[in-house]
Amino acid sequence: GAKEVVESAMKEEGEASEKSCLMAITAATVLIHAGELNTAHMWIKTWISNLSKKETAQEPSSCGANALLLELHAMLIDIYLRINRIEHAESELKAMDKIDDDAAISMLWHGYVRLRKGGEKDVKEALRDFMDLKEKYGNSTLLLNACALCYMASKDYSEALKVLEK
Repeated sequence: GAKEVVESAMKEEGEASEKSCLMAITAATVLIHAGELNTAHMWIKTWISNLSKKETAQEPSSCGANALLLELHAMLIDIYLRINRIEHAESELKAMDKIDDDAAISMLWHGYVRLRKGGEKDVKEALRDFMDLKEKYGNSTLLLNACALCYMASKDYSEALKVLEK
């Protein structure tokens, strides 16, 4: 199955590097969609650890390595939200903030975690996160749907419909 194919490919990649990290992201995506969350989690944690050690041993992190680390942390957040472990997702958000708290991916996942937490204040903050991203980068299906989810969580269905009709 997917797990065996991915594990074989990952073992062939060897030591953590920016190139092999892209393979890790692809592999983790396949595993997550195949429902192999434990295996995906294990691989992502391993690659974060290996890439972080390698970057620490060298000169300051390159933009590419930071982007890959952000992507790997985001994938962990996705897994944690799927298994209702908000506290672990928040811990990964802190790790992302240490790398680059202004990155679009960091802002996006802050919104998703806040939306998932669900309280009125968190939903409003999530909506603000998504609106800020829309203002900065323009409309996208992903951001419009996220905004609509915030409106639905606030029981403002007419506004959600307006956003979905854009």
